[in-house]
Amino acid sequence: MLENFIQDLIRKQRPYYLLQGNPIKGIDNQYWLVFKHRDADKLLKTVVKFLGIGSKLIGI
Repeated sequence: MLENFIQDLIRKQRPYYLLQGNPIKGIDNQYWLVFKHRDADKLLKTVVKFLGIGSKLIGI
């Protein structure tokens, strides 16, 4: 039942967020899911390019 709930939550977040790693079991049977916005890397690269330091930092 818990596995179904986690999978349903992942499906709901999928259009905008991507799951990073596996669910983490915490204290008192709490589970943590770590999501990352799908455009997070793109936004960072855009900002770095705008500042003109892209090729020096991350090889864009």
